[in-house]
Amino acid sequence: MTEPNATLVAESDRQVLGSYYIKTNHPGPGAHVCHCGYIVAPAARGRGLATMMCEDSQKRAIVLGFLAMQFNFVASTNEGAIRLWQRL
Repeated sequence: MTEPNATLVAESDRQVLGSYYIKTNHPGPGAHVCHCGYIVAPAARGRGLATMMCEDSQKRAIVLGFLAMQFNFVASTNEGAIRLWQRL
């Protein structure tokens, strides 16, 4: 696994609430496309953390020079994530 271009860890009171990474989706001619992976702790759900991380990752991807973002895997049963990605 290659190292990510960027990561973010959201924490409060020394507890990790969520995290994301950004990395190049494919090297070479597709290197302008990134993908991200996100995770939110069950105890932190419903607080808008996923929205904040997704918005932050989109801004950071632009700063890193990416022109597009692709989500490679979102489980069909993760209805909250699907709504969020469609909204943003």
